Amino acid sequence: FVDVGGPGRHQDLLLTSVWPGWPLLRHVLRATRRPAEALHSSILPLRVDGEARLVTARIEAAGEVAAGLAGLHAAVATGGVRITVAAAPLARADDRPLLELALGRRLSPAEGEALRFDPANAGAGLPPIGLLGLRDAAYAGSSRGRAEAAER
Repeated sequence: FVDVGGPGRHQDLLLTSVWPGWPLLRHVLRATRRPAEALHSSILPLRVDGEARLVTARIEAAGEVAAGLAGLHAAVATGGVRITVAAAPLARADDRPLLELALGRRLSPAEGEALRFDPANAGAGLPPIGLLGLRDAAYAGSSRGRAEAAER
């Protein structure tokens, strides 16, 4: 979320598809070919209103969405795709909505390449809890590697 906390204050969320239902399954990765039908979770907790929470997201489309990312991209291109972002206590599935996003145009390849994901970006006030440890170094190294590759 670009500039969500003011100029230069971005919020990055790393979400993956998980098993819905029993709350502890929201910490377990689930492969899916239908991202529009899956529950997505931060898996690791973030601080929301001063408490440890899982952040979840559900994709809602106006019509049928074909399997895979190509199907989701086609649905976004025709409009009517929304994402509801919510937060829930770590051991309960009572999600509390935080925001709803309406997806617009797809970024150009240059715009996409300019993005630098970093889970430490918490401009909306949703910082990850605990030490990211080696992940901090991995994200920094990945960002440096992309910049170096772009210069070649």
